Amino acid sequence: MSTDAAAACLSNGCPAGAEQPGGWKGTLYFRMHGTPRKYWSPYTKDSIEALARKLWDAPQSSDAWCVFDNTASGAALENAWDLHHLLLPGAGTERPRSLADGH
Repeated sequence: MSTDAAAACLSNGCPAGAEQPGGWKGTLYFRMHGTPRKYWSPYTKDSIEALARKLWDAPQSSDAWCVFDNTASGAALENAWDLHHLLLPGAGTERPRSLADGH
């Protein structure tokens, strides 16, 4: 895949031991489905911080993408907001409300 400039997605459903997306290194793509309950569970602070480190450590010459697909409970928005603030400190301060909060 790396000779065809095709990147692989690293999903939290990948085999154990997968730490970085495979394929072409010009694009890093993380897809987060929620764990332990796929599509429902929010990620912990520690998990978001670990993901932020992976994205932060990506070569500047590569595109890095992260999609949160734990949308069934509204956790994706909150997790994305937390990741955003770890990667871009000082970017806005109001955290979005969760759909689970009844708002």
